[in-house]
Amino acid sequence: MKRCAGEIFADTFQGKLAEFAFYNVFRNMQEIYLEKPDVKRMGLREWDSCDFNINGKKIAIKSTKFFGNLLLLETKDWDENGRYIPNIDSNCSEYDYFVLIRVRPECSNIMKRNRWYYTNHLDYEVLWPAITNETWSANLVGFITREELIKSVIKTKQILPQNANLNGTTKMDADNYYVQAGDMNSISELIKVIKSKTY
Repeated sequence: MKRCAGEIFADTFQGKLAEFAFYNVFRNMQEIYLEKPDVKRMGLREWDSCDFNINGKKIAIKSTKFFGNLLLLETKDWDENGRYIPNIDSNCSEYDYFVLIRVRPECSNIMKRNRWYYTNHLDYEVLWPAITNETWSANLVGFITREELIKSVIKTKQILPQNANLNGTTKMDADNYYVQAGDMNSISELIKVIKSKTY
């Protein structure tokens, strides 16, 4: 699906807010050091290598809307060994943990309300006040390990197929591996694991 700039902004902004939510939870913990989320501008078909690297362990942050209950990963982007295919050549394709974070409100709703969602041009001076006037919040839902992704999701073909209806309203535009929020490990467990360094 070819997205408009408004759609791309909504998805990117939601994802970046999720990264800052994770950072704000973990940044002041003893024995844990992590850098601020990367906010540099990147070109077309460029990705950062990982969202966070804590003590040599790579963490991927995945965001969803405030009512979302699924961690979704497009099947075409992952091989059978749980490696992120676009990064294989850069030696940054293996993530140790995948964290799901809910973000509220929905950036896409703000964009739609102002008739910006399907636009390809919007001035910063117009967009920024609308975004900053909102009260944003986030909920760290849970996490899975790379081993769990391989054994419980990829090998068992736990897939939501393209054109399936998610929540009865959203049509999936691609095949996605999925993990339900209730099947994920708690964030408190991730904190313990990182602090103990027993990976």
